[in-house]
Amino acid sequence: MIILDTDFLSSFLKIDKLDLVRNFFGEDLYIPISVLKEISQTELIKKLIEKKYVKVISMKEEDVKGKAVLGRGEIECISLASENDILLMDDRKAGKIAMENNVKVVNIPGFLLSLKRSNYLSQNQLNKIIDDLKEKDCYFFTKSDEKKLRSR
Repeated sequence: MIILDTDFLSSFLKIDKLDLVRNFFGEDLYIPISVLKEISQTELIKKLIEKKYVKVISMKEEDVKGKAVLGRGEIECISLASENDILLMDDRKAGKIAMENNVKVVNIPGFLLSLKRSNYLSQNQLNKIIDDLKEKDCYFFTKSDEKKLRSR
């Protein structure tokens, strides 16, 4: 199962590339109710509603180590994920806690690097996504990440 946290989901909704995430993994995407609630407080909800492959899951919160410093959406995403799932999350602190809870986490640069290494996109297409994330989402790439992603 591919699970998305609010930060990752909103970034790809803002640049109209959520279909890319689904197509790359070849399966539906899942979010917990708390992520839906967070997105519903923004204009992005209109875009999300159109995405029939995004499934909302109601679930009980499991015991998550380190949850005291996390938001509701992060806790639910980590609780939802099992060791066979992938959690797409861009918050470093939450990602570290997720990994401590035996959850596989992929952040935005990691996802883009997977697209690059698999030759799923051309370099020009990848550069456009990087530019769009920076412009439309005010996304900040480290110099190291951006260099890896843009190098041919």
